[in-house]
Amino acid sequence: MIWRAWRIIMTVLLAFLIQSTALPHLRIGGRIVDLIVITGYTIGYAAGAYAGLTAGLLSALIMEVLAGDLPGLTAVLCFAAGGFGAWSAARLIRLSIPGKRVLEAISFGWHPSCA
Repeated sequence: MIWRAWRIIMTVLLAFLIQSTALPHLRIGGRIVDLIVITGYTIGYAAGAYAGLTAGLLSALIMEVLAGDLPGLTAVLCFAAGGFGAWSAARLIRLSIPGKRVLEAISFGWHPSCA
């Protein structure tokens, strides 16, 4: 349990380090990639709601204290990304239960590669 929390903290710190040092020089389509938000979403998707929301809050605190971005907006964005990752994982697991033909039909009608 403690190792899982340690891995999440180190992942968020590494994402912030990469975003603050290397990513300002790497532009995709003229935009800078926000690796902190992507990390929060990924942790929420992989580890669950509490881990995603905690990672989002931790990354928002790091961004606010060290980088000095827009106060409040970064916190809401990172927190929402972690929660949305957990929500989408739960939604996809519910849709992919075998034997539920109605949900399989809905997911196949929504996108053929989901079924």
